[in-house]
Amino acid sequence: MPGHSFEAVLAGLRAAAEPTRLRLLAMCAEGEITVGEITRVIGQSQPRVSRHLKLLCDAGLLDRFREEHSMYYRMPGIGDGAVLAREILSLIAVADPIRERDHARANQMRAARAAAAAEHLPDAAASTQSRALTAELTSILLAAVAGERIGRLLDVGSGFGRVLRVLASQADEAVGLDISIEALRFARSTLHAAGLSSCTLRRGDMYQLPFAAGSFDMVTIDAVLHGARDPVAVLRQAALALRANGRIVLLDDIERLARRLGHSMVDGVLGDWLQRAGFSLQSVARVDARGESILVIVARRAAPVEAAA
Repeated sequence: MPGHSFEAVLAGLRAAAEPTRLRLLAMCAEGEITVGEITRVIGQSQPRVSRHLKLLCDAGLLDRFREEHSMYYRMPGIGDGAVLAREILSLIAVADPIRERDHARANQMRAARAAAAAEHLPDAAASTQSRALTAELTSILLAAVAGERIGRLLDVGSGFGRVLRVLASQADEAVGLDISIEALRFARSTLHAAGLSSCTLRRGDMYQLPFAAGSFDMVTIDAVLHGARDPVAVLRQAALALRANGRIVLLDDIERLARRLGHSMVDGVLGDWLQRAGFSLQSVARVDARGESILVIVARRAAPVEAAA
């Protein structure tokens, strides 16, 4: 792997070579966290913490993004800044007392955030059922994507992050996108507490994805199309986000799709939607999960596409 430039290394070392900033870098490597949560973990004022975070961002060691009224910080998933940050953190023992203490406090914050978000989730019974894939569906999903590097993964309509829970550890970087703030907060907290620090959870509209064309190697869409007002527009947006020859993996409930379509020819309609969006079908599998029949489809971006009108 090519080394870093002299200037980049010097900037990174200068940014990290301060006790509080080194603690912040380690904390943000475990998943995105807000300024307010950081201040409660390390016991310093928000203005001071914000100044430290700005220096780390300016050096490329951290990324930031806004979600409603909160600013989140995290270590980049890929790129020179991510590599340099990981190299710096590799010098610190995992069992270092300061690092362990900050890790425990940050996880307490994430647990409190998840509990608060769970109070606002709809229909507790249904939500609990949809928070994790069954063993059968997990096996089918892993088999469907096997044999090829996942690379950068985008999970559209991520919900509680159940697909990310299965695939994120195999991806270079994983991004979950959803419109629901409560679902994102719950997923963010539980995924990061489970050690899946490569996951980023972002709020966004599946009809207008906030990513540059060709940003991802794989897109997953779980239990979304049966309720989408324009499924083809969603798939076209996914195609735009994919690199040439990138893969899409669809999971959806066959009965719900059949009710929406008014007939049982679900496979043919989904194949047509994919073709109109610029994909070629690769594989189709069905699995029974908790009394439901789930369709798992893998397709590949086959042609240049344009954004849906």
